[in-house]
Amino acid sequence: MFNFSDAPSDPRHRVIFEIRSARPSHNGKGHAPATASNRRPPAPLSPLVDAAARHSRLDPFLIEAVAFVESGFNERARSPKGALGLMQLMPATAARFGVDNPLDPRENLLGGARYLRELLDRFDSLPLALAAYNAGEGAVERHGNTIPPYAETARYVPAVIAHYARLRNPSAPAAAR
Repeated sequence: MFNFSDAPSDPRHRVIFEIRSARPSHNGKGHAPATASNRRPPAPLSPLVDAAARHSRLDPFLIEAVAFVESGFNERARSPKGALGLMQLMPATAARFGVDNPLDPRENLLGGARYLRELLDRFDSLPLALAAYNAGEGAVERHGNTIPPYAETARYVPAVIAHYARLRNPSAPAAAR
């Protein structure tokens, strides 16, 4: 029996034929390759990011940085673990923050921003809030309110912080950020 898919759901699955398109491809986590063209949200998303930022009292650049690292601004992103949309909300997190349709950009950005605001208020630290966003609040607490020693989280936190710094100060030399 053969199964063909554009999104393998089992580690036993393998690529036997790949079609490359002109648009950026996304890996299984929804992350897009970093290129100059996709470091900022597409124009239709900018007002939604701004509204989510105002609603949650966050810097819009922080929301952009999280959405960029989480999904590469892919509104339809789906992770193998079940996270959905721009901010890669898990179904339970989406429900917790009143997101009925996690693939709706407006709802997803609002829910993700509300969650991020709650984590910042709770941990009073951007790196810990980002670690909790990625690995879960319980993981941060189980590790003594430090960044959990997970490879994905160890990559994620600095990636978001670096992108956030680039957005806040695009003219700064890379080493200064």
